[in-house]
Amino acid sequence: MSDLGLSFGRTFPLIRSEVSAVLHACSEGQDVADTMVVNIKIPAAKGYCRRAGLISSDWAPTQFGEQVLSHDPNLVRPETLWLLHYFLSAPHYSTPNFWGDLVVHKLVLGTILNMELTRNKIAEFSSKTVEKEQSFSTLDSAATSFLGTYSKKVSLYELGIFPERKDKSGEYKEQSGSYQMSTPLPIPAAAFACILADYWQANFSNTASIDEEQLTQSDLPKILLLGVDGFNAKLAELADPQRGLVQRQRRFNPPQLLRRWTDAAALWDSLYA
Repeated sequence: MSDLGLSFGRTFPLIRSEVSAVLHACSEGQDVADTMVVNIKIPAAKGYCRRAGLISSDWAPTQFGEQVLSHDPNLVRPETLWLLHYFLSAPHYSTPNFWGDLVVHKLVLGTILNMELTRNKIAEFSSKTVEKEQSFSTLDSAATSFLGTYSKKVSLYELGIFPERKDKSGEYKEQSGSYQMSTPLPIPAAAFACILADYWQANFSNTASIDEEQLTQSDLPKILLLGVDGFNAKLAELADPQRGLVQRQRRFNPPQLLRRWTDAAALWDSLYA
């Protein structure tokens, strides 16, 4: 089992401009230290760039990273934001993945989070997975990074998970201290297709057909902050004849889901089409 990596964010949230700088530097074979002024943030930016699926273990852009470089270098489009969230949260990445555990169990519509609750959940996950107590500062750093990533406008705020709320003066401001989850931005169908292909490859790589409930009852709907009904609606989008990426076979018991794509690279190529 790999290191838990609680402090990869170094108390910083995912800052899109800095992650973008790391991605561009890696694509050009440059030393990332030459591209960023605030050196203290470089380790965090590199950590996020890796864990958010933009660069591989050999510091080369992934398929996702290549598409971002070509079509969304500033990391602002909904497709990009959702995929950054997915890669941070998917349980088969950066295992054991404390980030994914928080998303699955704590990011529920209407839930109110604060530093103490988040820190305690991370400590509980760490204790169960690596059987090692983490220092208070490490837990605090991880909780700060997680909450800041979804609440700061320089981060993934535009997903709408922790939207601005009125303060006592009636002004709308970024949430801080106490964070209430709201209904997030809809997931673009092209992003959902790439996510589904990645999740399928990680969990069902040897088959083109699975029981539909293997997906609907998995952690994937929770990772994408969808209920079962919302997840089924996204599957229906991909099953639409105009896309034809999946086929839902309801005459079988249990219902089956057949993937119709043969090469996930084509889905990545269509991410921003």
